[in-house]
Amino acid sequence: MHTPYTQFRSRALAERASRKPGKSPLMHTLYRFLSGFLRDHFHRDTYLEFRKLAREDAVGGSVYGYECLFRFYAYGLERRFRADLYEDFEAEVQLASSGAGGTYALEKIWQFHHYGPATYPKKMSKAISDLIAKRLPNMDSRAAASAT
Repeated sequence: MHTPYTQFRSRALAERASRKPGKSPLMHTLYRFLSGFLRDHFHRDTYLEFRKLAREDAVGGSVYGYECLFRFYAYGLERRFRADLYEDFEAEVQLASSGAGGTYALEKIWQFHHYGPATYPKKMSKAISDLIAKRLPNMDSRAAASAT
């Protein structure tokens, strides 16, 4: 039996409120769903809620929602580039870079630029590039090793 999205969302948010960050299996399912669904059916309010909840959970010590958000950015922007979402991607990477999920965020944006089409209208900002050089100095050598 399929549960309508609004009912499932309400149940997931209620379960999230009653547990510690990252301890809600329903929220994990909701994050996974939103990461894929929003790529093809973008809805601004749903996206903003996804972003807010994932960030709150990361501050609380659970990065799963943030990882789903970064997958949404990387794979969604690969399909259809949107400058506004790319700017959000960079902003979230900068926020995450010093805390939980930071390495994953930096790896995702690096992969987006290094393995995606060279025709993206937006280049990585110097701030993100500097963060990657500082926090992940071996990214270029890892990419070279995986290509062989």
